[in-house]
Amino acid sequence: MFAQGRLKILILLFGLGPVWAFAEGTFRRNVDFEWEPIATARSYDLELQKLSIENSKPAGPALKLKADLPQWSGPLVPGTYQMRVRARDTRNVPGAWSPPEAFKVGLETVKITSPKAQQKIETDKEDEASVEFKWSPVGGAEKYVVTVMSADGAVRKEKSVSSAKVSVDLPISRNYTWKVKAVGMGLESDNESLDQFVLLGAKLTTPEIQKPESSYVREISWTRPSGTQDFAYIVQRFNSKTKQWENIAQGSSVKENRIQFDPKWPGGKYKLALKAKGNLRPSSDKVEVAFTVKNGDRSPAAEEVATVRQSIDRLTGWYGIASYLVTIMNFSGQNFDQNSASSFSGIGGTGRLGLGNLSANSNWGFLGILDMSGIVIDGYRNYTFASSEFGAVYRTNTSDRGEIRQHFGGFYKELPELIMDHNDGSLKGTNQLAFGGLHYGVEYWYALTSKAGFQVNAHLYPNLMKIKTPNSQNLSDSGSFQFGFLGSYRLRKNVTGLGGYAYRMDEVRYRSSDSGAVPGQVNSAEIQGHYLNLFLEWAL
Repeated sequence: MFAQGRLKILILLFGLGPVWAFAEGTFRRNVDFEWEPIATARSYDLELQKLSIENSKPAGPALKLKADLPQWSGPLVPGTYQMRVRARDTRNVPGAWSPPEAFKVGLETVKITSPKAQQKIETDKEDEASVEFKWSPVGGAEKYVVTVMSADGAVRKEKSVSSAKVSVDLPISRNYTWKVKAVGMGLESDNESLDQFVLLGAKLTTPEIQKPESSYVREISWTRPSGTQDFAYIVQRFNSKTKQWENIAQGSSVKENRIQFDPKWPGGKYKLALKAKGNLRPSSDKVEVAFTVKNGDRSPAAEEVATVRQSIDRLTGWYGIASYLVTIMNFSGQNFDQNSASSFSGIGGTGRLGLGNLSANSNWGFLGILDMSGIVIDGYRNYTFASSEFGAVYRTNTSDRGEIRQHFGGFYKELPELIMDHNDGSLKGTNQLAFGGLHYGVEYWYALTSKAGFQVNAHLYPNLMKIKTPNSQNLSDSGSFQFGFLGSYRLRKNVTGLGGYAYRMDEVRYRSSDSGAVPGQVNSAEIQGHYLNLFLEWAL
């Protein structure tokens, strides 16, 4: 017999894996027991009793077991049990039973398969993405409880499902912890399985850089795509000597969607490259834009002056002009060789096309012009005659708003000579006169606003060279001139329209031949008129 008569259960251990051993289709788990040994004990009796989940009363007959050592291992169906132990001495006489002690055989801990620990899940979503959670089935489980929580505590979702997977819609760009446990037969998994993952958002949209509208660059800005945390950028300037792009400034974590352009940076060709960066979202593609920066003062005051001058400033590089002058042309002339004196008025006009070039680094440029004029004579005949000029242009600023442009060059002109019958005044015929010389012109331009301005002009054409006369005689002193004024309006950035008044007088005088009616006299032809002048200038 035993003095104490009772045994105390020390340790209850559950095995690692499921066992389908005793009842087909019934899930069982290995269970390990240990209790305090009795020195004189030869064996032990072990009695296991399954209890009802509803009232904790015995739910069936007790399972009687024997053990030679103070421990037992075997498979049990998950549930609530009570157990007691007694020792037998060398005579096989049993001692007193230990007090019944309750315990639970829980469901197996769930084994997670997806998402893996610390997995980064990529998506193409901007707000929410569906994440699929998977795990290995647990024997005896009737359902699984899945809980997903964001690291910042803003998101918590819980779902109960019967299968070993579930999809949950979650906000993107967050760190998450998720756990799952099996539930069945009124029991749960011994432990909740827990893992962490990162849900990335869609790749950030590429920002759009606002290209500076003028060379007076003080700030560069760009759009901020949704989900952007900061920006990485680099500013480069082209070195015309080394033919290389050189880094001027850069940043890797700029919060604002703009950078200030340092007034100390020199002018020239620049380019800005940048990309947007986000929290738990792939960075955007790199975007790049090139632009030109004015050297020197780029202050608002300097830009205001330049803006006002836009109404009169020509863009550098190649440019074209087109104009039309229309009027009543008044013709007068005298030809002693053919005993003719004429005076005539008719509708006429002059069309003009020109091509020029101005340099950004010099006040000098050049301009070539071709004119085609016409006059209706004798009521129905349209007589045409051409002219051209080519020369240099020199610009001088007189103030913030004013500019003088001087023209130096040569010209070629054609002029009709009307031969009239001195008896009845009828038109007998026409001669064509051609001559050339030097050209000097001066124009004063003034800017009223950034779009509107005006111009006054004067041009002189002294005749120096005979090209064609009816009697092959040389020219006598004569010339042409034009003066007028125009209002200008910048229609577009590269197009300026002008309109106004011009007075033009073209004259040629040449010697009569000795065989003429009055030898030694000077023949003359003159056309003058008050013109409506329409003008267009555009950058090519």
